[in-house]
Amino acid sequence: DSNSHKLTMMYFPSSGRRGFNRFRDNVSITKGTKPELIAMLKKENEYRMKEEWIEKMEKEFDEMKMESPLAGYKYDLEKGSPVIFELQTEVVKTFGYTTDDEIKEAILRLRSAQATYPNDTQITNAANYLKYNRIEK
Repeated sequence: DSNSHKLTMMYFPSSGRRGFNRFRDNVSITKGTKPELIAMLKKENEYRMKEEWIEKMEKEFDEMKMESPLAGYKYDLEKGSPVIFELQTEVVKTFGYTTDDEIKEAILRLRSAQATYPNDTQITNAANYLKYNRIEK
C-alpha cells in the first residue's frame, strides 16, 4: 500500500555499505575561517585549470582506464585520487598548512566545504567542480 515504507538493504560492496569507516572523525576541523575556505577553494579551482594539473589528471584517468579497479588500479581510500590529493596538498600549503596533521585537516575542510556550509552560494561558486556538480543533478 502507499503508506508502507520500503527498506533498502545494502548487501553488496557496490551498494555503498563499504567505506563508511573512512568518514570517522579522526581529524577535528578546528582551524580556518569561512573566508579562508573560500579562498582555498578558489585557489584549488585555479590549480585545476592549469595545464600541468590537467595533464596529470588526464594521465591518471588514462591509467585508470587501463587498470580498472577490478584489474588492480588501487589508491588510498582516505586520500582518493593521488593527483587530486597532490593538488590539494599544494593548495593548502600556500595557506600556511605545513605539518601532516594540518595538511590532512585542511584537505578535509576543502572536501567537506559543501557539507559544512550547505546551500551557501559563496562556497558553491568558489570552484567549478562544486558549481557544476553533475552528480547532484
